[in-house]
Amino acid sequence: METLPKCEVKSSDHDRSVPAYWPQTRRVAGQKVKTMKLPTVFGFFIVISLMSQITVSQSNRIQPVSHFAAATSFLTSPAWPENPLSSLLNNRPGSFLKFAFPQLFQMLQRADDIRKTGEESVRAATICRVCKAGLRIFVDFTRALPNPRSVLHVFFFTCKWYRNYSDAFCNEIKDSFGEHFVFMMVNGDRSLSNKFCSILLQPLGCESDDPKGIDWNVRINRTLPAVQQSVGNNSFDIEHYASASTKVLHLTDIHLDLDYVPGSLAECTGILCCRGQKLSEETNQALGAGFYGDYRNCDLPYHTFESALSHIATSHPDIDIIYLTGDFIPHIEFGDDFGRAEFVKLVHNCTQTIVKYFPNTTVVPTLGNHDTLPAFQFTPTRVPLKISTDWLYKSLGEVWTQSGWLLESEARGTFNRGGFFDREVSPGFRIVVLNTNLCYTFNFWQAFEDEDPFGQLQWLSDVLGKAEKLGQKVHILGHIPPSLSECWHVWSKNYYNIITRYHLTVTGQFFGHTHFDEFALYYHPTNKSEATNGVFLGASLTPHTNLNPGYKIYSVDGARGEESTYKIIDHETWIFNLTEANLNPKKPPQWFKLYKATEAYDIPNVFPESLHLFVQKLASNTTIFEKYLRNFYKVADVPQQLICDTSCHKEFICNIVSYNFNNLADCLLADQLWGGQIS
Repeated sequence: METLPKCEVKSSDHDRSVPAYWPQTRRVAGQKVKTMKLPTVFGFFIVISLMSQITVSQSNRIQPVSHFAAATSFLTSPAWPENPLSSLLNNRPGSFLKFAFPQLFQMLQRADDIRKTGEESVRAATICRVCKAGLRIFVDFTRALPNPRSVLHVFFFTCKWYRNYSDAFCNEIKDSFGEHFVFMMVNGDRSLSNKFCSILLQPLGCESDDPKGIDWNVRINRTLPAVQQSVGNNSFDIEHYASASTKVLHLTDIHLDLDYVPGSLAECTGILCCRGQKLSEETNQALGAGFYGDYRNCDLPYHTFESALSHIATSHPDIDIIYLTGDFIPHIEFGDDFGRAEFVKLVHNCTQTIVKYFPNTTVVPTLGNHDTLPAFQFTPTRVPLKISTDWLYKSLGEVWTQSGWLLESEARGTFNRGGFFDREVSPGFRIVVLNTNLCYTFNFWQAFEDEDPFGQLQWLSDVLGKAEKLGQKVHILGHIPPSLSECWHVWSKNYYNIITRYHLTVTGQFFGHTHFDEFALYYHPTNKSEATNGVFLGASLTPHTNLNPGYKIYSVDGARGEESTYKIIDHETWIFNLTEANLNPKKPPQWFKLYKATEAYDIPNVFPESLHLFVQKLASNTTIFEKYLRNFYKVADVPQQLICDTSCHKEFICNIVSYNFNNLADCLLADQLWGGQIS
């Protein structure tokens, strides 16, 4: 049996570059500054450009890693001519070489990859350095002003200058994020610009000028229990235990849009479309929003949300527990017409609708990165009440306590402080809910207070230590997967260390955020062939973007009393085809089971060791990988999603087996995986 070694490269950390196969979205930068002095706008140009790009292009997530390219495209070249070697390989001569002289073709292709990697590395390093230097200048400029808040005028005019955005758009950005930035710049330490850029631009390989200065470690009890259980048994009798299993519904990324209007413009210039903008007589009617939703930049209509819940309640009346892994709010990010009152009202509406269809079912809710205002921002404790996130925890604590989803003690405890909590479901089973949005690279407050915000990871380590002593098994819920490149690598490194220590206690991890139907694996730090923990990412209910609505059902070994292991035995994904549903708006969507993991992938169960064997098949068998790719996108009617070359294939595999961004970068740069090339 082949083992799964760590993906290692010989180059040092500071030599890390962005792989050539990370797709880049190239856009034309704005015009030259004419009216403002460069020292005044240089640093803040970085901030406002990143913020506006992040807001506009959150939907550009075609591949698991490459989505971040759009957020920094303002500094990439608008017109990089194709290199002659690339031109040769990508056209008819290349096809002939590949057929007639395959070894020569592979050698030339490798040379072209090295060239591309060099170009991407230079641009990435430039972006990183410009960000740090520019932001440092602007922080000093802001602190020197008699009234630092006056810098908000620069914020507005820089936004106007950059791509000529509208007054309304720039005012919304200024009003939503301006006070946050001013407070951080005035009260942050001298390393603010260094941390801000290295965290935000992490997916470009931007590293801190002082790696040791930003590193921190959670205290973990290294004393192992006297008796260790085996990691698992691949001969687990699935038929015997499935009949007595606990049934878990995983709903994630609902993104409920109460303002969705069927037939309205689905291709717009705004942040979110399908929200009532009428089509003119000259407009192609194909640009109109579908009745049940749309593949384009649109979120979930309320009637589709109700239809989904009605179907689930009817088709799965035996659901024991519901895991909600965040993002109830649509992708509107900010605006005067969507303040805190509207936010709470929408979450309350969503909550009550779920309660309507599942009045007696245990529901465990989680916060998503969109479930706050302004978007993605989760403040530390020592900030003014005006910009603090305290309102969010208190408001949703009340909503979810009234619905029975939170206990009074949970709402008053750690949830009220930082949006996380734990619950003992039974003497042998505990659920831990994390606010992983705190590690999100777009949560700018990490640059202000980076070391274990709210002490959440230290709390997690202590809770798992307590569970271990009590002989309990634990499921962990969150929104941002810690292994994702959008989670800051220092935070995710500490999370990995905790999971590694308590991998026999944690029997399941459930996250959302990506909208795709996927999974990940954690491996033992020294025995690279030993997969220790499986991570399951739910299929989003929203079709945003280019996806069919979906949900997942898990069979958990949790109905055998004291003998229950609470391992995930199997899972299945259910969807409906959005194209077909929109052709018959008078009929409810036809939901169907897309696949069952053990049947579709020919594995005995979805234990970590079985998933490890499946990953090896994914890496070596093109047919199996293509099936996984179709399921990953929930078989949406978007053919270009199925175009995935060798580099793309490698990217998928590395995303599954890497525990944080640094580990991912090493994997992507490695020449070989599992002792051979990916087929």
